[in-house]
Amino acid sequence: MALSILVVLTSPALADDCQGVETERQAIEALITQGDLKQAKKQAKALTDRADGCAAAHMALASVYRARLNDAGGLKALSAARTYRRALADALAIEPDNLDARTDEIGFLINAPSIAGGSRDKAALRIAELRSLDPVRAAQMQVMAAKAEGDTDVIMAALSDVLALTPQDHAVRSEYVRRLILADKTDKARTLLDQWPEPDMPDDWLVMERLYLQAAARVYAVDDLAAAERMLTEYIARRPSLDEKRLSPVAHAYALLGSARLEQGDVEGADPAFQQALSGDPDNERALAGLARIAGEADPTP
Repeated sequence: MALSILVVLTSPALADDCQGVETERQAIEALITQGDLKQAKKQAKALTDRADGCAAAHMALASVYRARLNDAGGLKALSAARTYRRALADALAIEPDNLDARTDEIGFLINAPSIAGGSRDKAALRIAELRSLDPVRAAQMQVMAAKAEGDTDVIMAALSDVLALTPQDHAVRSEYVRRLILADKTDKARTLLDQWPEPDMPDDWLVMERLYLQAAARVYAVDDLAAAERMLTEYIARRPSLDEKRLSPVAHAYALLGSARLEQGDVEGADPAFQQALSGDPDNERALAGLARIAGEADPTP
């Protein structure tokens, strides 16, 4: 079986079958982005009819079914899930080591309900297989699996594994540091912040993210609060000019700023910071707790 697969994968017929597929696949992805799933499906089906022996053609069709799955509900979602899985299986039958197909299949197994074919046990087996082909992708899928289970310690262990393999992955480092801070593991968080490598190109998001996390780590550790206050003040001043959805909202920064001031005894400065936090996020727990503490200190119960 392995020999026959090798022959198929290296045959001139396969190369001919895949000619022009990538260009057509990009056109299909553009239709998906535009929300024209009907036309995207029509073109993807035509592509698989023409290039049935090309894994990329079946991946294009899988992309359409995945988009339909995200938009559908009830029985339609179940049908879309099955056709999506079938398209992935077709791609893997042609090209067993196709990394996109493997990672998409693992994502499906992790997130789909069992009635649609989801299975986290099977996902674990696929991740183990993927590890020999692409350790980084395998570690990233392990993070997805851990998040599906909801175990914070497992999630952080998986993020640590990814970061060890890709220290330049700023998004992973950011998420790992955030989780460490929330888990009161601020020493480890600050070490990772100090070790954060510089980007190859200027990056406003990275500059702001590090600034916010450095301040947050100090506030959670109740340490070096004057520096935290300066960092948060700068973050708040610069944040509105950046249209960057990945950055923390200004309300969170105001809440941390209020805490930094309150811990330094600056009640007059803390109160308006907490109020600003609540104006953007009325349910902000840190701001509510901070104002309750100020009220309690101002009018202590006998």
